[in-house]
Amino acid sequence: MALGFVGLVLLDYEARCNWQTLAYSDFCTLEGFLRHSFFNGWHSVFSWVSFVFLGMWIWRKRGRRTV
Repeated sequence: MALGFVGLVLLDYEARCNWQTLAYSDFCTLEGFLRHSFFNGWHSVFSWVSFVFLGMWIWRKRGRRTV
C-alpha cells in the first residue's frame, strides 16, 4: 500500500485522462497501456494487490481458523 501511496504523491495520476468524457487518450501505446494497467486505470494492479496484501495481513492477525 505504501508503494501505491508514493506513486499517487510523486506521479501524475490524471495524466492523459479526460474526466468529462471518461476517455483515456494514450491507451493504445505501450506507455499508456502500462500506465493504465498498473497505476491509474479503472482496475489497476497496484490497488488490487494492496487489497490482497491487506486481506492476508488481517487473516494472519486474526489467526488461522478452519471454516
